Amino acid sequence: MVGNNCQIERGRTLVGSPHRATVQTTRVELTMSTKKRVGKLLLKAGLISDGQYEAALEIQQDTGAELIDILFSLGAVEPNAFMDFLLTYPGVLPSDVRDLEIDGDVLERVPAEMARSMEVVPVDLLGDVLTLAAKAPLTEDGEARLADASGLQLKVLLCAPGDVDGALARYYPAPDAAPETSDVSSAVAGLAQPLKLSHMAHLIRGIRSLPALPETVHRVREAMLSPDSSVASVTDIITLDPPIAAKVLSVANSASYGFTHKITDINLAVSLMGLKETYAIVLSAAVVDLVGQLEEFDYRAFWLESVCSACAARIVAKVSNRRQLAGVFTAGLLHDIGRAALWEVAPEKCKRIDNSCTGALLLEAEQSLIGLTHVEAGYELAQHWALPNEIAQAIRFHHQPELATEAQEHVAIVALADVMVQASGTQLEDNPDIFAPHMDTLAILGLDLENAEAMLEEYLTRHEAAVQDTFG
Repeated sequence: MVGNNCQIERGRTLVGSPHRATVQTTRVELTMSTKKRVGKLLLKAGLISDGQYEAALEIQQDTGAELIDILFSLGAVEPNAFMDFLLTYPGVLPSDVRDLEIDGDVLERVPAEMARSMEVVPVDLLGDVLTLAAKAPLTEDGEARLADASGLQLKVLLCAPGDVDGALARYYPAPDAAPETSDVSSAVAGLAQPLKLSHMAHLIRGIRSLPALPETVHRVREAMLSPDSSVASVTDIITLDPPIAAKVLSVANSASYGFTHKITDINLAVSLMGLKETYAIVLSAAVVDLVGQLEEFDYRAFWLESVCSACAARIVAKVSNRRQLAGVFTAGLLHDIGRAALWEVAPEKCKRIDNSCTGALLLEAEQSLIGLTHVEAGYELAQHWALPNEIAQAIRFHHQPELATEAQEHVAIVALADVMVQASGTQLEDNPDIFAPHMDTLAILGLDLENAEAMLEEYLTRHEAAVQDTFG
């Protein structure tokens, strides 16, 4: 349950939001004696409002999707209410429950014993990519074994352990487990976890459909990786994209980099920052530009916190003697990009999460209400955009650095930067014990509490400069 300082607006929408889980486009069809559309029945039963129904019809006209699927995605109907509807509304046959299950062909891709031992549940298949819901990151050997057994590429999503356990019990019961009940009420009640996992796969598909990064990013990356690349060749590419060029100069002149003289020449900026760091800045500029185009998303607040996180990450890198670690600034800048992704694919549900939620409370609220956390959404977006691995890992594990098996230094730096950005007041004394829960993360970088307090003190001193860099 979410703590008292982080309330979730529930109203009629409770935990989760279901969606179909299919190989391609299996339809959820309900056989009704009245022959009326399910949307009208839900409206009549008072489970959705006139406004939600009209909004769903408008989206259906534009997309051609099934109305019930649209209502799920809008958060207009939640699993418990929908399942109660199935059981109690006259004319809905209990046998139709099977249409809401995870598709059998998807489930058969993973042997039962392997699913139980590795605690994974296949939830979606798109082309040759099998999406798995998992309780924890898989080992390299474990992922290779699953890929070999399924004959498919794998996409692993970290999910709420309870949802994975519920789906495992439903689809891969232990040999000595009690036989499945034929009681309709029990069968419907057990659908809650599979529906949440299925809906998460649906949201991931939505994230994968977001626009690609502009050509400038790809050209700079290719130039950076080419053995024949030079500062001049990268400068030529950036100069052809004035908005990107302006952002590179802005970052080069920011307090985070601390160059002693104002830089007005792109060539000099690239020379001073290096090709890898320049690519990271070009990348972040393009990502932030796309985020700024999202409707209803509080871009200003997001961008301010992102810049502060990037500034804090640079301070952590400096104090831990990792100043030359490429991509730290951008990893800090983009670590919460998943929040923007969630606003794009599930805006109505995002509105129900209290803005005061941070850290573990935020992850819990997102899992409960949306079914997908911002770290998993951000990691998917990082893969969609082919972001450097160290940035992708920092995005995914900055709230749980102990789970990271790759790019651990980047993850730890960004995790500590995120802690510092949540500090209150302007003095070190205003934040007693802020690092107490993060001693293991400090240890990854060889830092102690004295180092941590020095980092926080410097950040609090430079915070206003970072804000000034951002908004003038």
